[in-house]
Amino acid sequence: MNRQNEVKDIVPDLLNKIESTYKDLVENDEVLSSLLKKNADKLAKAQDEQDFAVKIAECLSEAYKEHISSGSLPNGQMYYNIANRIIPPTMTGSYQQISDYCYAAQSALNENAGISIKAQRSPINTDRIDGIVNRVSQEPFDEIDWILKSPIENFCRSIVDDHKKAYADFH
Repeated sequence: MNRQNEVKDIVPDLLNKIESTYKDLVENDEVLSSLLKKNADKLAKAQDEQDFAVKIAECLSEAYKEHISSGSLPNGQMYYNIANRIIPPTMTGSYQQISDYCYAAQSALNENAGISIKAQRSPINTDRIDGIVNRVSQEPFDEIDWILKSPIENFCRSIVDDHKKAYADFH
């Protein structure tokens, strides 16, 4: 293959930028800092879990928006192979942060109420992630860029709901 036919793999650089921006947004968000402190102090409530999930979703969507555009993608499209290497790892990272928050909050609620039942975690909903990957890779990016906003928030909110359901089912 000669140099003219080589195609640069944009994913490693793009993923690094998204993850770096996301990390900065999360670390510098005052609301998240306050919610994390409440959780560390064992004072987080159910609404705090939802608020945490929404702020995490906002940070992830903002990181996507800052670095993913039709201009940064080949032919203005997020092809499946690109989407599948960027979206699952970043959404899995968000899942882990929200899951950890929910677990710690539920553990503290149980402890404060004198309940000796262990908090539960729900598994990650990979079907939702796969759905976003498939949908975002079907059309030119400018026509479907909204998918990296509201569906991301829905996914993050559902993590909290899934944790509550897992705990209720266990209980």
